[in-house]
Amino acid sequence: MSQCLGDKDLGGAGGPVGPDYSLVTLTHAVVGGQTFGVAPGSGEVWVTLRTLTDDVMGTLVDRAESVARRAASEHGLGITIEFADVFRHCDNAPGAVDVLARSLDAEGVPRTEDGLPMLASEDFGLFGDIAEAAMVHVGAGVDHPPLHRPEYDFPDALIEPVLRVFRRVVDDLLG
Repeated sequence: MSQCLGDKDLGGAGGPVGPDYSLVTLTHAVVGGQTFGVAPGSGEVWVTLRTLTDDVMGTLVDRAESVARRAASEHGLGITIEFADVFRHCDNAPGAVDVLARSLDAEGVPRTEDGLPMLASEDFGLFGDIAEAAMVHVGAGVDHPPLHRPEYDFPDALIEPVLRVFRRVVDDLLG
């Protein structure tokens, strides 16, 4: 479990990450069709935008749209901008983190509190609008293939301890 903000080194993220952190990743591009000597009549560029807060995301979206519209205008191109999988930021509530930590400890499930922001996107951030919430990730271990890789296979052995932890969370909260 970790708080979402902190000036920590994220290894592959390129160094220290602070509250103004932002990242734009080109994920897909298609220009024209498979032809020779014919200028493309259309194209698509897909990017993923990542930040740690909704305010910084708003600024990044504005900047990205401005750059795209300016480039299109300079070259006499039309442009359409669409969004998919828009996620809010997630700040773990300290009280919810405490409940999870006590449950993990009571069930003997190892945990880390490295303070690193999670850079993956999730729709969990909306829960914080209606209740104290904390997101916990269940790791398969450093020797297991990463999630979203073809060779990833969920280790079924994780189901039982995770169920014990969530059962303890419910029991602790509801008495």
